[in-house]
Amino acid sequence: MSTIYFVGTPIGNLSDITLRAIEVLTNVDLILAEDTRTTKKLLNKYEINTKLLSYHEHNKTKRLSEILEALDTGDIALVSDAGTPSIHDPGTLLANEILETDHSIVPIPGPSSITTALSVSGLDSEHFTFWGFLPHQKRKREKIISMISSIENTSVFFETPHRLKSTLDLLQQLLNPQRKIVVCRELTKIYEEIVKTTISEVKSKFLNPKGEFTIVIEGKSDFSENKLSEEKIFSEIYEDLKILKKAGSGPKEGIQWIMKHYPHISKKEIYDIWITI
Repeated sequence: MSTIYFVGTPIGNLSDITLRAIEVLTNVDLILAEDTRTTKKLLNKYEINTKLLSYHEHNKTKRLSEILEALDTGDIALVSDAGTPSIHDPGTLLANEILETDHSIVPIPGPSSITTALSVSGLDSEHFTFWGFLPHQKRKREKIISMISSIENTSVFFETPHRLKSTLDLLQQLLNPQRKIVVCRELTKIYEEIVKTTISEVKSKFLNPKGEFTIVIEGKSDFSENKLSEEKIFSEIYEDLKILKKAGSGPKEGIQWIMKHYPHISKKEIYDIWITI
């Protein structure tokens, strides 16, 4: 039986590759590449002449039978455009298929922008959640960011330059403004930039975003953040009741309106605010 190697490759700087990865890529019979043009640049640098075959999100199912046939005659390596296969890159489906056969599957560790960003963030790296790229649809992005706002784990996700501003807008709307955020741009490349700031300040740091972004956000702090969120909610209720009272609503109508929009707030708490206006 043959072996398929899942090989980690550089995330930017082509020198960030292990000796073992070079050896494997040189000696296998076939390399499956997410984008053969990107992988060819890496192979050329290390004078590797192994045959390439494209394997990506849009052909991963179609290629399976061809890959299994190739494994019957020799060893294969799988690489992504950057980083480690299967980690937000093609590979999961193939790994599942191989594990159902008698062929061997061997990981060749390498760079990952997730752990690279975490290592320099100064934030908790023992417990973290990786979100990949946030969804394109605004409502789905809002849902993910709301989840990020409520978990204690550090959050890590990728973002594109053309969507960075809108994502930072949502972060400012939905997260504690004092929560720490680390924005890593073009990791390991010539124009690498690592900026640590707060949610309230981050947008001003990236007025003309370019490159690839890995974003790390501090987890929710139980005491201070809950307290801040509670104070913000009661402040909003106070303002809403002021508007309702000015418009002629009585206490019953005002309380009913607030309970409809803030169901976790008790009638007594709302009434106590009402009588102070």
